[in-house]
Amino acid sequence: MDWRHIDHLNAATKAQGLIAQNLCVWSKTNAGMGSFYRSQHELIGVYSRCKKFQNNINLGASGRYRTNVWHYDGVTSFGPTRTDDLADHPTVKPVKLIADILLDCTSVGDWVLDPFLGSGTTCLAAEQVNRRCLGFELEPKFVDVAIRRLNDRCDLKALHVQSGKSYDEIRDDRLMNKGDRS
Repeated sequence: MDWRHIDHLNAATKAQGLIAQNLCVWSKTNAGMGSFYRSQHELIGVYSRCKKFQNNINLGASGRYRTNVWHYDGVTSFGPTRTDDLADHPTVKPVKLIADILLDCTSVGDWVLDPFLGSGTTCLAAEQVNRRCLGFELEPKFVDVAIRRLNDRCDLKALHVQSGKSYDEIRDDRLMNKGDRS
């Protein structure tokens, strides 16, 4: 998020009884939005439900050395998936960034919750580091993007829990029903 939303984040996490653990800065290679100063970073709040939480860094004891300034390419940087990522979602995050966060504070097999799934980056990262992901997304277009990305990049096949249909079957049904309305 950018600096304008830090108060919203703090209010929401306080209302949920979460404890602030740190504020990290994602330093991007290229600047993004803005007109007075173009933002070349995003802020990442790190919260937990209790004072004692899973810390896989432990001052480097586990072999992980991390600071609260993270350097990852942003979506505006040139990379092999840049064009597709920008077409999919306006604020796609790097899978490596999310995978590193998961390695910092979760264990193999843990569940990871993403209440704003967007393009599915958290699911992709969880798959890479052997975690399980539960994501929620209100926008049907982005649900489709997340499912397609998981299929294309991880060869995972989504199934609709209630109907048992595959994503391809549901997509085909939607397209057929769209044609029936004309």
